[in-house]
Amino acid sequence: MEAEEALRLAAAALAEVSGDEAAREAKLIVAHLLAIPPQRLLLHWHDQVDQEQLMQVIGQRQQHQPLQYILGEQEFMGLPFTVTPAVLIPRCDSERPVEAAIELLKDLPQPLVADICCGCGAYAVSLAYYLPQALFFAVDISHDALAVAEENAKRNGVISRIDFLEGDLLQPLEAARQNFDMIISNPPYVRTDDIAGLSPEVRQEPFRALDGGTDGLDFYRRLSTAAGTLLKDGGWLVIEHGFDQAQDVSGILKNSGWSIKSKIVDYGGNDRAVIAQKD
Repeated sequence: MEAEEALRLAAAALAEVSGDEAAREAKLIVAHLLAIPPQRLLLHWHDQVDQEQLMQVIGQRQQHQPLQYILGEQEFMGLPFTVTPAVLIPRCDSERPVEAAIELLKDLPQPLVADICCGCGAYAVSLAYYLPQALFFAVDISHDALAVAEENAKRNGVISRIDFLEGDLLQPLEAARQNFDMIISNPPYVRTDDIAGLSPEVRQEPFRALDGGTDGLDFYRRLSTAAGTLLKDGGWLVIEHGFDQAQDVSGILKNSGWSIKSKIVDYGGNDRAVIAQKD
């Protein structure tokens, strides 16, 4: 089957499950099966696509498996990331905190950064790639997630500047005895009772990476009380949150002695993260 025909077949087959995203997903699937970047698909319009493999991927997607898990990768900050069911799938809206962090750190000679709840390594690996002078610690409680993050650091050529630590939140950093220029985190923030109402695709992502407790704010309370002791004077805390949590997260930080320096808005116009300094 030629790529052009495969693209039409996939888009039609995915219309019910993927809606407006069907054409985009079909392009990603066909490009993946041809082992080419999606932007080069037009140059391979008449290449042959294995129809059996195509139908297998379509069938998986029709069962609401996340396309990123099926294909095994996701692009983030223009970089390729391996993703598995052990990690949360990085979203494009999470690029905005990374962009803000780059601006804060780009003029420092050798900034030291900790990525807490690193998951697949989207934050740490991206920052290491775009800040070649920086050094990093990446922490996650999941051994399997850390293995994926390490793979992504190798894949993007930054493994030599990231130390990966397994443990709960900031606890592994206490033994490192380092003072950081920045702590950045995308912690779990979905309210426990809301998880059952998420899309079938999102519910297949790791529960522990989603569950932020009864009100979704458990991890912000813990970070707000512990992060300040690990930062240098004037160090930054950059922390992502849900679209409706900006006021609550800012309040938690202020009550723990932090100054909110700015808010970060995502591509959809929603509040997505806060930048804070310890008073």
